[in-house]
Amino acid sequence: MRGLAAAAAGWFGREPVLRRVGWEVFHELAGEHAQASWEHLSRSHIASTAKARGELDLAGQQVPRTA
Repeated sequence: MRGLAAAAAGWFGREPVLRRVGWEVFHELAGEHAQASWEHLSRSHIASTAKARGELDLAGQQVPRTA
């Protein structure tokens, strides 16, 4: 998610301001939006392609930041 945050901040000419927190702290900070955030993150399609590269010798044409 850090890469996505950096890309999104860059769209507005800014640097991301991030800190790592546990789920409990995130839930307190996000309030009513915490569950929706968790559901979104748990279904995220951004994943490692290491297995495809290693086992099938395949590589994606784009990475999430340029897609």
